[in-house]
Amino acid sequence: MNWGILSAGPFGALWINGLADLGVYPQWVLTKPPRPAGRGYKERPTDVEAACSRLGIRVLRTSSPLESVRSLANQGLDALFVVDCSFFIREPLLSLPRFGCLNLHPSLLPLLRGAAPIQRALWMGLRETGVTLFRLVEEMDAGPVLMQRRSIIDDSDDAGTLMAKLASLSAEMTAEFLKDPHSFSPVPQAGEPTYAPKISNEETRVDWRKGAFEILCMIKALAPRPGAWSTVNGKRVKILKASIDHQLPPGLEAGNGYLRGKLPVVACNDQRGLILLEVQPDGKRPMSGESWLAGLRSYEVDCRWE
Repeated sequence: MNWGILSAGPFGALWINGLADLGVYPQWVLTKPPRPAGRGYKERPTDVEAACSRLGIRVLRTSSPLESVRSLANQGLDALFVVDCSFFIREPLLSLPRFGCLNLHPSLLPLLRGAAPIQRALWMGLRETGVTLFRLVEEMDAGPVLMQRRSIIDDSDDAGTLMAKLASLSAEMTAEFLKDPHSFSPVPQAGEPTYAPKISNEETRVDWRKGAFEILCMIKALAPRPGAWSTVNGKRVKILKASIDHQLPPGLEAGNGYLRGKLPVVACNDQRGLILLEVQPDGKRPMSGESWLAGLRSYEVDCRWE
């Protein structure tokens, strides 16, 4: 098989690492050029380029996938995997490889089409998701399915851990496909599609007027990045891990802080609270809720989270 990869983001990097663990390597990987990032605005390569550099995989930068793939595929191209990459792929590139342009989407399509299927699955409180291997068409995530695998969402999962699980599953599916691509027949997607739009900055602030379980799902969906956040005493704090306190003290309003042992808790709007297990104050590293609390002068019932 002569095959390559077009990818850029963190899911793609984890998937490529999973392929390497299985002894599966592409002929080449195309990725986006470095972009300025961080406080110093230094140019930073994509997550995929960093992974390929560690693994010794040939990596090339491109701003024009069609021209790059054409130049690389002069001896024929069987498959191009386009994974976790914001390039819009259209004809004639879609039909250039013999088996087409293929995508591994971390959901059970047609459910959760779009940019944030992992985060949205957690935010919705789903108990199950999966990965779909499908052939790309010009409509977003609407192509025919070659293979699907299901995966349980554990209570302990956040976006980081679930992404790693689904990337590993994607690598296994890729290896299975590459062994005998002729045995897979594309099947049209069945059912009504749902969508998983990109997470906006406005969505990441916690609204304590909601119920504890809904907020907990939000925290899991946004951890470890970008992180759900709120302010207390005028200071911004990300909440990375939490659990539900089912014994809310009487008389507390949503957003009131209180203590449960040595841990900070915030009252929600359903007579329950959220125990803050791991937080990240602005400008600092993540730390346990207990450690953060120990550094405060006080944390009383009248402490307000907003």
